[in-house]
Amino acid sequence: MRALQTAEKANRAKSEFLSRISHDIRTPMNVINSRTDFAFDDLNDPDKLREDLEDIRASSTFLLSLINDILDISKIDSGTIELHPEPYALYDYIGTMKGIFQPMCAQKNISLEISDKGSAGTILVDRVRLNQITLNLLSNAVKYTPAGGAIVCSTGSVRLPGGKIRCNLEIKDNGVGMSKDFQKVMFDPFTREYAAAGPLLTEQGTGLGLAIVKRIVDIMGGSITVKSEAGRGTVITVSFICPEAEPTEVPSGSSPDEDEDDSPLCGTVLVAEDHPMNAEIAQRLLENFGLKVVRAENGAKAAELFSKSAPGEFAAILMDIQMPVMNGYRASAKIRSLKRPDAKTIPIIAMTADAYSEDVDKCFKAGMDAHVPKPIDAKLLRRTLHRLCS
Repeated sequence: MRALQTAEKANRAKSEFLSRISHDIRTPMNVINSRTDFAFDDLNDPDKLREDLEDIRASSTFLLSLINDILDISKIDSGTIELHPEPYALYDYIGTMKGIFQPMCAQKNISLEISDKGSAGTILVDRVRLNQITLNLLSNAVKYTPAGGAIVCSTGSVRLPGGKIRCNLEIKDNGVGMSKDFQKVMFDPFTREYAAAGPLLTEQGTGLGLAIVKRIVDIMGGSITVKSEAGRGTVITVSFICPEAEPTEVPSGSSPDEDEDDSPLCGTVLVAEDHPMNAEIAQRLLENFGLKVVRAENGAKAAELFSKSAPGEFAAILMDIQMPVMNGYRASAKIRSLKRPDAKTIPIIAMTADAYSEDVDKCFKAGMDAHVPKPIDAKLLRRTLHRLCS
């Protein structure tokens, strides 16, 4: 009887989960479909067309966020997530947060302060997951703080015995706050508090961000505390312990405030991509960078084109992974095995929707030099090409 009840409870939870996913996917898809139809109607009205396109972009961004959150929480709950610690300098971390949230807060007329209360040293931490924790918490603070409000994000760390560092992250806002009842379920998937949000309901959320934060903090062996009151803001504190990076492990790097190089690139790039629309998107981006493009519809064709090219003819290869005839892993390995002077040195960049950390590792093991996930971030692609082709 207990086994039957457990099975029925699991089925109900699964059905509820799928129902919520279906709802949250269909909502932005409705906007995308409808606004696309409106855009065709508004071709002769630039102002209306711009509004249509902005709504399409916002909904597609939300949809991508939802998909990423669903995959993340599924992977965490299945126990297959792995942490990949690496040195993470404080200036790099703060620079990343400022770069993302200062423009966002300025647009909403919200005061943002990001400060350090004292750093004990550089930590060894999974920077992707630490960023994910901070991004989710700061995004919520921005989302639920009205214009004229203020957000303070402060970090601090102290050395512990045994080469460890205790890190603290505090995010404080004077936004709408949370009710006591909601705080009891705030880390459950798909929970949202509509009453407190009031006029801020236009800000979309997946209802998975806090659930992901809590799970990652637990995996890191840390803790998270919340102090909040409806109408009076929220303070969230995250604490965790990491190993201290050895001085030889800390990259010298450049300042995060250093201007990006936006000078035109030159040369010819080989793009291996079987999806015609994705190939066209890649070609347009690369041509905007100043590059010439040669396209291959699968990995075998890419390897053939490279083998028949003159040494140095291609500046780089952009390689999709899931392709017919020959996938990107095999194609990269084949290119690296060719008996020609540039086979070992030509930059091969994975440009793929396979975006998990183990997918990135497989790309490097196959001989690739970098990984750019889809949907393609044009700035990331440009930076990667500048780094590898300069």
